[in-house]
Amino acid sequence: MNLHEHLLNLRRPKSLVSAALHAAALPRHRSLQQALGRAGFTLQTSSQTLAAEEQSLNDRRMLGDASYPTAKHVMVLAALIRQAGFKQTHPSSNLCVAA
Repeated sequence: MNLHEHLLNLRRPKSLVSAALHAAALPRHRSLQQALGRAGFTLQTSSQTLAAEEQSLNDRRMLGDASYPTAKHVMVLAALIRQAGFKQTHPSSNLCVAA
């Protein structure tokens, strides 16, 4: 499955997807590094690594982990959205929104 299909098959809260779509419009390099706290974690990071990171964050969210980093999840999802080539104007109702 390619990254575009992967994103379309995700089920995430509408607020998370909306925030990620907005974050995807931010200046890339600096905002992503700040949110993730890793100098080597850029948009050039493999989509598989980003997808694994996003899944791990979502698992923590679903478990109700008190230390779940919402901002980091938003930025990782934003990086995936960018790598998949979604535009900020892409309607969030068609992009990985859970009911």
